[in-house]
Amino acid sequence: MYLDELREYCLQKKGTTEDTPFGPETLVFKVMGKVFAITGIDNYEFVNLKCDPERAMELRDQHMGINPGWHMNKKHWNSVMTDGSIGVNLFKELEDHSYELVAASLPKKGRMEMEAHSGTHYPGQKTPDTDVHSNGNIASSQAIPVATGSTRNQLCQNHTFS
Repeated sequence: MYLDELREYCLQKKGTTEDTPFGPETLVFKVMGKVFAITGIDNYEFVNLKCDPERAMELRDQHMGINPGWHMNKKHWNSVMTDGSIGVNLFKELEDHSYELVAASLPKKGRMEMEAHSGTHYPGQKTPDTDVHSNGNIASSQAIPVATGSTRNQLCQNHTFS
């Protein structure tokens, strides 16, 4: 899975936005403003994902490619390597788990807005500082453009998950 495929997978989730609040080298995915995934753009070595604390410990014991979250609360975050040591199905499962944990922690109003948000925006509709993807999700005006062909290979540095 290339970086742009990771982006596509994350952005298909309801209420998801992407941003670069820590500078142009770090890509952050949020659900209704709450972070659920962080990765490097130029240095795409791992993705920080939120995880249930007990499960986080089990995963670290079972997989060499899953470590305590780098620059994150190590109890609640894992750094999942993108070097192919973690299978794509497990990687997607961990992304889903992170998204679900964060979405479930939203206040009731936030969860209701997330549901309403998804159903009220149309492809191509613009709101201030945002664009709506064809799936109805919103991306920040600072979103990283989807790359194709040789640009995609340069952007993603040919990193894959197996």
